[in-house]
Amino acid sequence: MIKNAYTPVLLICRLFTYLILCLGFSFASSFGSSYPVGLPSYKAADAPVLLVSENTSYAQPTSGLPETMIKREDLPGIPWMSADCSGELGYEQNYSLREHMSTSSRPFVIFNVSGGLNYGKEDYKLSILGRKETVKTNRRERKDWRFDELWLGKTLESSRIIIGLQKITWGETFGIPIVDIVNHQDNNEHPLNSFEDNKLASWMINYQMVTHSWNLQLIASPWNQQKIAQTEGDSLLIDKSSDHDYRNIFEFGGRIGYLLENGLDIKAFYYHHENHFPVFEPTLNSQFFPVLHQVQKEEDSLGVSQSLAFDASVLRWDLIYMPGFHINSPINGRLFKVPRLGSALGYDYATDFDLLFGLQLQSEILSSSHPDLEEIDQLHYFATQFIYPMSLDRFQIKSVTFFGLGSDEIWQRVELMFYLFNQVRADLIWDDIQGDHIGLLSRNRDLDRLYLKIAWQF
Repeated sequence: MIKNAYTPVLLICRLFTYLILCLGFSFASSFGSSYPVGLPSYKAADAPVLLVSENTSYAQPTSGLPETMIKREDLPGIPWMSADCSGELGYEQNYSLREHMSTSSRPFVIFNVSGGLNYGKEDYKLSILGRKETVKTNRRERKDWRFDELWLGKTLESSRIIIGLQKITWGETFGIPIVDIVNHQDNNEHPLNSFEDNKLASWMINYQMVTHSWNLQLIASPWNQQKIAQTEGDSLLIDKSSDHDYRNIFEFGGRIGYLLENGLDIKAFYYHHENHFPVFEPTLNSQFFPVLHQVQKEEDSLGVSQSLAFDASVLRWDLIYMPGFHINSPINGRLFKVPRLGSALGYDYATDFDLLFGLQLQSEILSSSHPDLEEIDQLHYFATQFIYPMSLDRFQIKSVTFFGLGSDEIWQRVELMFYLFNQVRADLIWDDIQGDHIGLLSRNRDLDRLYLKIAWQF
């Protein structure tokens, strides 16, 4: 009954998004620039490579007036180009204190190449961010290339359009984001990596428009990278031969935001996407043995994000509603499609010496009376965050605690970041999870990790 009640809402959202996508992408290149905004100009700040020999020219003084410096980009009709190249060369190691063994190692090289071309009021940028890595775990070794950015963008004074491989972040909360739904997660990566590090970049068209108070973002992803299921789990019931059944799902949506004069920033979003949490259906393998076969499902997400800054504090809130959320029962593995409501309310406070302290209350509610989902129909969590940068950002300590209310789930993390030398950075992270067989941490229950990363930044 709930599903039928929200069918008209989803239909309106889809039709509205299709209409805006068509209009926005059609007129993106010719959109007017009546509103001055603070969009980045995408000009590299370090060692620009120019089409002309010098970046500035000097006008001859007349009538005793002081000499005036004129930047080349301020002269109409004269194009200029800039380029920048940077990267990291490093090594990562994961070690389990509980099991007294190394779980994975990763030597890597990251490269970032970006360039800009400006002609008049139009600004173009190309960005390439990728990595070459070798991942060794207890079960296998993987060598591959991975790209996080490979896109071309065009910027006007009040709008920009980016086409290519990219990552997009939504939401205001920390810990386990609930509205960051545009990109998928690579579930074969270490589950305790940061949410951002495990993101899979997707091929998409990303159009953004910003005025004094309004902002609009439209996204179309006709070809998203495959969301890989966890194939190294201990469960023998999971059919690991199901990867060839992958089909591409066209994802689309957007969000619109408004900034009030009192500092309240409100954003409403809608997105049609493939399921983010791996789900399975029972079937028989070639030996007629019952296994769980991974399946893909289409889902709709809509909600709001809000943040209000006042003095040294920030109040933030994320809300998401999914009329058809797919989930397997923790009791018998049966697949269900139920309405899901998620929310996260947080408060941050920053002191005069840059100490940041945050509190957050998070809830997950499934609207179902089925007994197989009774244990997970309502889950509530409380989280704290502590960040303290010291010594001119050369050293930073961060602590996060995430625990369940009314359950035994708890996740503790301590991070240290410091520079050994001018361009050599070290990261040391300790994670410990004590989970239950249900809940947001159930997949990683009784898991710990000591993580070390050393990288030379060039």
